[in-house]
Amino acid sequence: MRFKLALIAVATLGNAAMAQDSREQARAIAGDRVATPQRLELVDIPKPTGKAVALFDGRSLNGWTPWLGYADPSVTYQASPPMKPVGVSRSTDGDFAVGSVDGAPALWVKGQTWGSLVHEADLRDYHLRLQFKWGSRTWAPREKQPRNNGLLYHTHGAPGRCSARGVHRRSSRS
Repeated sequence: MRFKLALIAVATLGNAAMAQDSREQARAIAGDRVATPQRLELVDIPKPTGKAVALFDGRSLNGWTPWLGYADPSVTYQASPPMKPVGVSRSTDGDFAVGSVDGAPALWVKGQTWGSLVHEADLRDYHLRLQFKWGSRTWAPREKQPRNNGLLYHTHGAPGRCSARGVHRRSSRS
């Protein structure tokens, strides 16, 4: 089975929560401190069988399909929302863009309207590398929730209703 790669737009924490450093946020999420510090290390990584494929050309959203959720974010998590998602029915120019962050090309996601950028490539057996950086603004309904890096990967299904084998949600990275 092959899967699509989706980048989900998310909001960031409010100003009060941003005053905490990433370790304090991680402790608040996880509870008590781990007795013995842990170091995770990837081992036995298979050698690539083909050339690396860049999914982002650094200049445009070519190969990516934008999709937007509900115009009213308060219905985002409802089981039976009273309206349909925006989908692809309007321009997403103000929601997704290509820009520069710290001198390098980057995908920019506003995050006010829950949405996604789905890559058209049919991928399998891959290694994904991603860097992310949170903005300073937050949006409902996630205003007071922990930061979310927004990566949803190894998915299949219609936008907004896809299934995922791996969801990378919270991170202590700042």
